[in-house]
Amino acid sequence: MKKGVGLVLLSVLFALSVTGQTITGLRELRLTGSDGRVTTLGLAEDRPQVILVLAPDCPISQKYIPTIKALHQVFKDKVDFVGIFPGYFNKEEVSAFAEEYGLSFPWYIDREMSAVAALKATVTPEAFLLTPDMQCRYSGAIDNWFYELGKYRQTVTDAYLKDAIEAVLSGTPVKTTQTQAIGCIIEQSQRSTGHSHSH
Repeated sequence: MKKGVGLVLLSVLFALSVTGQTITGLRELRLTGSDGRVTTLGLAEDRPQVILVLAPDCPISQKYIPTIKALHQVFKDKVDFVGIFPGYFNKEEVSAFAEEYGLSFPWYIDREMSAVAALKATVTPEAFLLTPDMQCRYSGAIDNWFYELGKYRQTVTDAYLKDAIEAVLSGTPVKTTQTQAIGCIIEQSQRSTGHSHSH
């Protein structure tokens, strides 16, 4: 890909970002919870929310779980964490992933891809930081560990999500409000209970 084309593509992706917008209706969306029941997202109205769009078969999602769990451990008393899985994964796949990697926060399967669409999520993993009134203060990569598919730094130098959470909690402006998440492409057209795709 030529550099100019890449920059245009990046600009388009950022133009589609939800950062700075109020995501209306997100609390009312009905998703399938870990117990198999269809329910609304359990988003609190008195604290910030971190929504993580994940995929059980995505190697980058898998590699980021220790980082996600560490962030949850640090901020869980002040910030709610929620996992969302695109609807082409079934409950067995997601449950096995959650058990294997020890997810300790609520997760949902987005059967109709409605939350994915509302967040304008494009890859997994992708992080979104919302205020209690559903203002998106950060969207994108969890940090700068991966800089291309299959390529990552030895040391993380920018902890985007962590820094954004700390800024929101302290009432200060978020320094980096959006980044390009590196990960597995979300197949927007699929809404089945299973999937047949590769990365």
